[in-house]
Amino acid sequence: MISTVRCTIAFHFVWSILGVVYLATPATAWAAETPSVVVIEGCSVFDPETSTMLAARTIVVRGDKIVSVTAADQKVEIPEGATRIDGRGKFALPGLIDAHTHSVHVLDYARMTGDEVLPLYLAAGVTSIRSTGEEIVAATLVARWAMAHPESAPRVFTCSPLLDADPPIHRDIGRGITDPAQVPAILDDLQRWNISTVKIYAGTGRPVGKAIIDEGHRRGLFITAHLGNYSAQNAVEDGIDCLEHIWSVYNYVIPSDLKREPGYR
Repeated sequence: MISTVRCTIAFHFVWSILGVVYLATPATAWAAETPSVVVIEGCSVFDPETSTMLAARTIVVRGDKIVSVTAADQKVEIPEGATRIDGRGKFALPGLIDAHTHSVHVLDYARMTGDEVLPLYLAAGVTSIRSTGEEIVAATLVARWAMAHPESAPRVFTCSPLLDADPPIHRDIGRGITDPAQVPAILDDLQRWNISTVKIYAGTGRPVGKAIIDEGHRRGLFITAHLGNYSAQNAVEDGIDCLEHIWSVYNYVIPSDLKREPGYR
């Protein structure tokens, strides 16, 4: 069963990352040799263990680590020179990550650029975004802009183009592979762009898909997929790290005889 394997299904939704408070802190503060200290005083904090908001908490952040969260009746030592933020009437929440984005592909259709859109993520509390298939040159430029402007952009984790059959379904962001022997050279090229994720797309069959998984893992890359010809069961057996879209699983858990009936979905 798919539910019993170590495989993550990523939906078009944002995931919480616990322990990362969303702050707009000057970039120079994070880069200093001596970590700066930010203190948020009197804010509310959500406690996931009790599903309650804890009022009047003081949060101390040193560098990029939360070092303490204390109640109003507890003593807090505030270092000299710390940046103090009045959090009364506000609440702190974990940073959010949008785990399935196409930051370049979508921007192209919207006629917008990364510097226009990335600050909107951060304003909404999304501190990281994970790309799941892009035109690699433009995606790299967007990621570099985000890295150079951490005060107004989330972290951007880039992905390969959609590794697909030939011709690829999406020719603008797809790359066709017809032979497993092509995979090492393609990953050689993609790694020069510092990608963190490789995306297998719907036209890919099992021989090429397995080669991508095996070679990608040998290089320490994270392999995800929007499946079609390559079944979810086979991809999981071959060691895929993640499946994008519930259809990647749903299409392969329905009995084959049921699929012949009209309206089975």
